[in-house]
Amino acid sequence: MANFQDLSVSSKEAIRVFLFDLDGTLVDNSRLEAEVACRVLGEDGVIMTPEKFLRSFPAANYKTEVFPGVEKKFDKTFSPEQQRAIENRIIDNILLSYEEMEKAGRAGALAMPGAGEMLQALKDAGYTLAIASGSYPRWIEASVRAAGLASFFEGHLYSAEDTRVGNPKPAPDLLLMSAQELGVPPKNIAYVGDAIKDMQAAGAANMLPIGFVDPHFDAEQKKATVAKFEEAGAEHIVMSLAEIPVMFAAQPILRTLSAPLNPAAFSSAKPS
Repeated sequence: MANFQDLSVSSKEAIRVFLFDLDGTLVDNSRLEAEVACRVLGEDGVIMTPEKFLRSFPAANYKTEVFPGVEKKFDKTFSPEQQRAIENRIIDNILLSYEEMEKAGRAGALAMPGAGEMLQALKDAGYTLAIASGSYPRWIEASVRAAGLASFFEGHLYSAEDTRVGNPKPAPDLLLMSAQELGVPPKNIAYVGDAIKDMQAAGAANMLPIGFVDPHFDAEQKKATVAKFEEAGAEHIVMSLAEIPVMFAAQPILRTLSAPLNPAAFSSAKPS
């Protein structure tokens, strides 16, 4: 990892980079994924509606959520090899759907409402834009293309599948690796995400955590999400992506650090 020991000299730090989570933050693909997952799981005897899939597995994490839940609810057991095969079939089918959308001229249909306008405003204001996601590289690349957002990132797409990332979010490893690749100290980076683990990872990395509340949530879900974001250390919470340039594009964001950066925080990611 890069050595950031000499970069914690100021109590106020200007944000230079906006780093984003992908699924559920910039790309609104939860419904498509639920439909594809239900179709693939149905081939293995697991029958459920996309609505039930979304309610039962809101994070859509197959290893920790989907397969344990399916095994419990449907009294089925999947070996690790079967799990990988099913997940790969789901991914392949979703990527095929992305390709069909692009060919049909529907690039942009999967973008979260306001994503393109927000990214354009931040880019015009001089910020560097990047993505740090737990998804596979091919998923990230296909998703930003299908959402019509690829041009904003200039190749700054970082995946937790990188061998330098020792632990997934909420550990800070992915975000620290992204900061290293960008050549920017974490304290000068804002991380925008829709999950509790995103806020925890950003805080652990000494980045500015910005929580994005899913606009599809009902009032109670939004209220609960705000409370969880606050508990997880979010410094800003937005109900729509359009709020971010309104809040931040006019001038550099200055954040007050409660304490100097701890160089030891950077040791959790694997060295390059």
